[in-house]
Amino acid sequence: MISQTVCKFVVVSGCGSLAYILLSSVFLELGMAPGVASALGYALCIYPVYRTQRKLVFQTDVRDTSAFPRYVVVQALNLLWSGLIPEFLVNHGVLPLVAFFATNILNATWSFVMQSRWVFRNKLSVAKCN
Repeated sequence: MISQTVCKFVVVSGCGSLAYILLSSVFLELGMAPGVASALGYALCIYPVYRTQRKLVFQTDVRDTSAFPRYVVVQALNLLWSGLIPEFLVNHGVLPLVAFFATNILNATWSFVMQSRWVFRNKLSVAKCN
């Protein structure tokens, strides 16, 4: 059975993903390179998704002063990947929108693991994830 935490994460991340894909697509239409469009779209989604993940998904009492820097580290890696992966894929014949979706799936999987195990880790949040 899938936990409520995973379900909430999927919904919140899904909304963040839609925002990322829409923003990336708009930036691409404005003439930006796929990697730049993707990275900028991703960067603009980081803080709103953090706040929602913290409050709704993980319902943690971990202080922002420790959780947000860790979240930024995880998202910085995602941001790097969201710039490199689409550029690589597009250069190898993959459509930009498909590259954005593939990047998003990889980033979402990495994010959940790192958020549940490191960013928002406390006794309460670990119990809720199991």
